[in-house]
Amino acid sequence: MERFDSTRLSSMLEIAEKAIECQRLEAEERFAKGELIEGYINFKENHGLAHVERDTYDWRRMLEVTTPQYEEHEEAKRLLRNAKARLKTAIRRHNERGSS
Repeated sequence: MERFDSTRLSSMLEIAEKAIECQRLEAEERFAKGELIEGYINFKENHGLAHVERDTYDWRRMLEVTTPQYEEHEEAKRLLRNAKARLKTAIRRHNERGSS
């Protein structure tokens, strides 16, 4: 039976915590994306539009109206990206400790 030292066990716990954080942030990013899409749909419905062409007045107006949802989604993506990087770093450190 393999014996784990406290450093390896500690790094495994760190990885688990980072993985849990990633899962939570993935759910938050999906929610924020849904809110943004819902904002686009609501804008089109409220203005009687089936489709909004890019680079038109309606396009610019839709982006302006949905700016808060867009910013929330961008922040959620940033937080998730950073969490994934932290998880990757924790895994790399764990693997480096194991090979020393």
